[in-house]
Amino acid sequence: MARRFRVLVAAGTLMLLISEILLLTAAFVLATYFGLKVDPTVFLFYDGGLERICVFLLCLLTGMYFRGLYGDIRVQSRVALLEDLCLVFGIAILIQGLAGPFAPGLRLPLPVLTLGGALALAAIFAWRILLTALVRRTAGQRGSGGDRSQPLVSSAPVPGPVDEAVLVRPGVPPADSDRD
Repeated sequence: MARRFRVLVAAGTLMLLISEILLLTAAFVLATYFGLKVDPTVFLFYDGGLERICVFLLCLLTGMYFRGLYGDIRVQSRVALLEDLCLVFGIAILIQGLAGPFAPGLRLPLPVLTLGGALALAAIFAWRILLTALVRRTAGQRGSGGDRSQPLVSSAPVPGPVDEAVLVRPGVPPADSDRD
């Protein structure tokens, strides 16, 4: 079982998931301290606040998974990331609102939902941008060991009936063709 888990989940994705769970939880717990007029400790531990937050976080993380935000750690476009995050947060808030009449015990208070959602959205967006910059910098420092100034594809003509591109490894001259 553990072997399958290692194959199915990359270490970077698991690190991203754990860090985002911590960020989201911190944002909503912080929102309870600033958004509620009652004692936040009572709300979190005795009024089921942590369970409510966990249910909402489950909706958020599921939405992020289905939106494909865990497929690639690197951010290709900041605008697309912000759009995806806003979509996921909007759907999670809609689910929270639609489930409210059926399960009022799982509904987050509105100040916690709005303030926590704003904090969480900003935190996840900033974390993804920071993580992308870190990954790019680390990948650039490590290098691949080869000379990056040489092209990977050479368009030198090959003797034969058809001229086609020859794949060349950097630093290795192309092998002579035996076709005559």
